[in-house]
Amino acid sequence: TVTVPKAEVKKPEVKAIQISG
Repeated sequence: TVTVPKAEVKKPEVKAIQISG
């Protein structure tokens, strides 16, 4: 997902998982 909530922006790990999965 290109667009991520601010909460996820604070967590690079979560963002990476979102993109991966």
